[in-house]
Amino acid sequence: MDPAVSAPVIAVPTAVLAATAAYAGARSQARSAHRGPVDAVRRQHQRDAYAAFLAALHAYQTATQWDTCYKRVTAEMHAVGTSPVDWAETAADRTRVLVADASLDDLMRTGAAVDLEGPEHIAACAAITLGSARELRRVASWPLWSYDDHSAVAAAHGRLGVAITGFVQAARAHLNDFDG
Repeated sequence: MDPAVSAPVIAVPTAVLAATAAYAGARSQARSAHRGPVDAVRRQHQRDAYAAFLAALHAYQTATQWDTCYKRVTAEMHAVGTSPVDWAETAADRTRVLVADASLDDLMRTGAAVDLEGPEHIAACAAITLGSARELRRVASWPLWSYDDHSAVAAAHGRLGVAITGFVQAARAHLNDFDG
């Protein structure tokens, strides 16, 4: 074939291919330029939601700590001069009520934000953790409760701690390896 004819035949498809690639690249770059700030805002919202949920979890965990609640109840009983008759069982029962009455409102509110902001696996970890908090409340609310059953409350509290650790690990991994 004549070089004068073959040069334009080869150059035209190459130019079309190069123009198509340049167009796709520019479009992708424009999309990335738009999505970058959107993704950064989304990531910050996720971080805020996870942090608020974690703060509510820690507050609930502290409010339901058996030893702390028991010391508070015994100090209150001592301050008002409660008779030492059946003192240990009365203090344990009041402690159980204190644990059972700890509010789940902040957990529910902040957990809903995690459910909306987080991907499925983070929302599932939050749901498991919230379920552990509900289990702790349910165990502390058992109607046929005795002084020795504080170990069941302690075990439920331990499971809550494990669930919190799982949530923290999943949320940290997601935020540190964010893919949008």
